[in-house]
Amino acid sequence: MSRCNQGASTSKPTGIHAGGLALRWAAVSLGTVLLLLGGLLGVFFVIRAYHTSQTSAATCPAISGHGRAAVTASVTPRRAITWIIGLRDINLLRHCGASSSLINIAFNNNHTYVFSLGNTLSKIGIPTAYYTSYAGIRAAFADGALPGRYKAVIYDNERWNQTPIVEQRSPDYYEHLVALLLHRHALTYIATPTPDLTWATGKPNKGSYNAYLRRNIAADAARYANVIDVQGQVRETNLPMFASFVTAAVRQARQANPDVMVLIGLRTNPLPYKGTAANRKLYAAYKAVANFADGYWLNVNGHPKPAIYLLTKIYGES
Repeated sequence: MSRCNQGASTSKPTGIHAGGLALRWAAVSLGTVLLLLGGLLGVFFVIRAYHTSQTSAATCPAISGHGRAAVTASVTPRRAITWIIGLRDINLLRHCGASSSLINIAFNNNHTYVFSLGNTLSKIGIPTAYYTSYAGIRAAFADGALPGRYKAVIYDNERWNQTPIVEQRSPDYYEHLVALLLHRHALTYIATPTPDLTWATGKPNKGSYNAYLRRNIAADAARYANVIDVQGQVRETNLPMFASFVTAAVRQARQANPDVMVLIGLRTNPLPYKGTAANRKLYAAYKAVANFADGYWLNVNGHPKPAIYLLTKIYGES
């Protein structure tokens, strides 16, 4: 008879057949016990893993880069913005209606470089000296004007009479000399080369911004500096061009020196815009590059109202 067609036996098994069956039952029972134990252990580890993940989520700090803090629901910025601003401009903002609380929250801190063109040091922010040539910086050390009480120095090399033509033609060489001199005296070096330096070695015409990128001027400056300012503010009124240039320059600077702090120039007179239109243009330029800027050089240029509008939008103070 085929096993498929056999009926179940009702008689008790005896002898060797009974022993084999008993062994099989024992094996089944042991397997069942092991299966139950495995299930209990699995539940235990699942509960333990869940508890661990909850604890880690509560205590692990937010990931950040370049000093950026975690995003909050506050009107204050996501991170401490580093500013460069002139003492004269701060006084103009006060005179034209900026509150003391707004000035203090923005600039009265250890991450704002406040410079003056004379010998008057700022009582807020980081006292910063301003020079337009390596020759001027070297002379300042010779006559005792530096280091004094200054903590940082701006080297603003541009296409103008204040920067000797030899420095315009070899910006990287003189930026290196400036760095060696300033770092010897433990001063923070702020490099601010402009795109129009490219005129010293050719005639880029409207292509000075492209020439600036081709010559890696931002990268050369960042290699030696603690802080670099990308001076693209003339392009504020054309946001795509402004953002494109600034993005490329920032990338070059950080590739050359991952530790450099990169600031971006903003100006409060985005011609031909005036009044509320100027306010909106300045704020739009700020937002266009806010995600990757460590801070800004705020050029007030005699137009304080857009600057006050921008700072109020950022900090929520009036």
